[in-house]
This record gives sequence, structure tokens and C-alpha cells, in this order.
Amino acid sequence: MNLRLMAVLAAALACGCTVEEAGTLGTDLGSTGGDVGPTGGAMADASPSGGVHTDARGVDALVDVGTLPELAPVTDLAVPAPDLPIGAATGATCVEGEECASQFCLTSMFAQAISGDPDVEIPGGYCARLGCANTEECLDENASCIDLKASGLDVQIYGCLQTCAPDAGDCRADHLCHCDPTITDTMGNHDICLCLPPVLIELLSGG
Repeated sequence: MNLRLMAVLAAALACGCTVEEAGTLGTDLGSTGGDVGPTGGAMADASPSGGVHTDARGVDALVDVGTLPELAPVTDLAVPAPDLPIGAATGATCVEGEECASQFCLTSMFAQAISGDPDVEIPGGYCARLGCANTEECLDENASCIDLKASGLDVQIYGCLQTCAPDAGDCRADHLCHCDPTITDTMGNHDICLCLPPVLIELLSGG
């Protein structure tokens, strides 16, 4: 079908007249396209690909589907990584648990309660995690899940405490890097060094 015939058909649809009537209204529609209809009706034009289009005032545009762009495939959205705990790391100073990533602050009051010694003091507090089953639950690469019962403290409980390397300067100024074979983790390892205040060193060593 040539361009002129296609344009005439589109014009006939736009003005609601017959093909013969539409053919007498346009002027050279097959070449450049023109307005159709005695009162400024729909304008039809011949597209380079052979499809015929009319403007919004006429009938729905006749579009050659072969000219539509190919849509890119929808890809799966990336799943964000889980958020890491927000707050101070294991062994950091604290007053309340909300300040720690573990949501627990080992205070003097808590240490006195579990030790039964009213004179025990934990200066500056100590961000820890109680009730861990293994080191992975500490969520801190510089912490280990310690078996407090096996370490000398007469409490059946496990806790995440800050680990350290001797002479590496890993600990707070008021803490010592304490290495003691009586201190074990939940796997029974005895080669663990911990950043601890002197009072916790005495408690864990059974002093």
C-alpha cells in the first residue's frame, strides 16, 4: 500500500467521511502530509517507516509496531547487605547499654551483683555482650565469647570480651592486655588475651 493511499485512509477515519471524499480534501498527502478536514480536523502524515500517524484531535494513531523501541529487560534489584550494629565496640567505655553495639554496658553495679562483692568497681564501664553461644555472635572481630564459669567467676554465663595481642596497644589506657590459660572461650581454647580492667582480671582469675 503506497503512502498516499495510507494517508487518505487515515484522513477518512479522522473526518468520518468516505475514502473518495477524503481524497479530495488533502493536498499532496503522499509527499509531505497536510491538514485534513474542512474545519481543521486531524492532521495525518506519512512516517518514514510507512506507518500513518494522526494527532490527538483525531482517531488513535496508527503506528507501525515494528518501529517501537525494544525495552530493556528488567533486572533484579540488588539486595542491600544487612546493617552492622551501631554503637561502641566491645571493651569501650559506657554508662548505659544503649551506647554499645551490644546494647549492654558492664557497670560497677552489675559486677557487684554477680560477684557478691560490693567493693568491685568497673571504672568507665565496659561494653560487652552477655549470653553468647560462640564468638561469631559477638559481631566484633576484636572480641571472643568467654566461658565466665570456666574462667573462675562463679556464674554460669558466657560473655563477649575484647581480645588483644600482648604489647600491641590494643586496650584502653585503664585496661591491661591480660593473658591467662585459665581464661577459655566456648570452644575450650586457652590461648586468649583480653583487654580488662584490673578488677575483672582478679575476678576471672579467681582472685
